[in-house]
Amino acid sequence: MATSGTVGATTVDAAALIEDAFRQCGKLPSTVSAELLDSARLVLYRYLSSLVTRGLSLWCVEKQVIGTAAFQAWYPLRRGTSDVLEVLYRLKTDFTGSTISGTGWQGIDAGEDVKVDVASIQFSTASAVALKVSSSADQVTWTDRATFYVQPTATTAWQCCDVENSAEARYWRVATVDGTALPTVAQLTFSSVDNETNMSKLNRDDYVNLPNKTFSVPGGTNVLQFWYDKQIEPRIWCWPQSQGDTDQIVVWGQRLIQDVGALTNTLEVPSRWLEAITLGLSSRVVLSVPPNEVPPGRIELLKERYDEALVQAEDGENDGSPIRLQPNIMGYTA
Repeated sequence: MATSGTVGATTVDAAALIEDAFRQCGKLPSTVSAELLDSARLVLYRYLSSLVTRGLSLWCVEKQVIGTAAFQAWYPLRRGTSDVLEVLYRLKTDFTGSTISGTGWQGIDAGEDVKVDVASIQFSTASAVALKVSSSADQVTWTDRATFYVQPTATTAWQCCDVENSAEARYWRVATVDGTALPTVAQLTFSSVDNETNMSKLNRDDYVNLPNKTFSVPGGTNVLQFWYDKQIEPRIWCWPQSQGDTDQIVVWGQRLIQDVGALTNTLEVPSRWLEAITLGLSSRVVLSVPPNEVPPGRIELLKERYDEALVQAEDGENDGSPIRLQPNIMGYTA
């Protein structure tokens, strides 16, 4: 008997998941009105957004690299960041060399083979553009090492990209992904990472009660603490402030699942969660279906099946690493 020969290649768009959810309710998709369909899409968006409050979603953990600015107290995080897991303060060394450029790109000739860990760029005007970091041995053949999207933020903000798939090369550049002209570059650096130091997390009261919030340290000195300000536009407040603009802050954070968008979009959900999400949506949209169209006992059945599927999905949401318990029990002293 032949098998498909593929693993994890099946995709489920929003429309297919919503139709299946209505089937679970006992309602055929052909009988679902446009109004009910639109309502289900909104319910699905709310439901996916609420999952972030239930704990760690491993597929929605991402790294943000923020360039420091002299005497800046707080730094914005990406929209949709729901929690900060780890924050590291990074010290780096910038490579020196001659500037090279071409159509849609700018870079450096380091004069020797170097291994770039991070590329950082500032534009003269606010820009929104997809960029890639590439390396070359001869300025003819370029190998793409990383891609990143520049947020349309303040022009003074550094846009940073870690080069995870790095290798030694003499020539390094940042180019637009689509080959169009690069916005006017104010500064561009390619750097190696010296070290990263964990920053301690403050709560709001701890930060507010700091006697000198403007206390600062020279650039190249570790900033020790941060407060995560959980606003609609989230940000972190750092203490002490840095006097330099060459260091970086690395934030590992949890974000919301991507928006549902159009019904033809594939949901940003791993296969292991599809059963739980379909049943979760069913148990919610069933309340929008006229009561006379819902089979007796269906609401209770959907709730029971959803609870069981959710427990199974959450139990599997781990990386398999060993659990380490480190008791820190001590007496209280004033």
